Amino acid sequence: MQKPLKKKVYQAAEKALALLHKDGYVYGDVHETNIIVKRDRMDSEGLGDIILVDFDWARKENMV
Repeated sequence: MQKPLKKKVYQAAEKALALLHKDGYVYGDVHETNIIVKRDRMDSEGLGDIILVDFDWARKENMV
């Protein structure tokens, strides 16, 4: 993945994580293999919608 596009993917992932955090969730398994880029809905810059996967380590804050 090209660096400018990779940066945009990370920024999109940060926005998604911010929404989770706003709702009180903690997503504890953030790494590249858990960020999926949908190529069927790409914008003019070549970035598709992103999807976070593998929520095994995601929980409501303060819950075990």
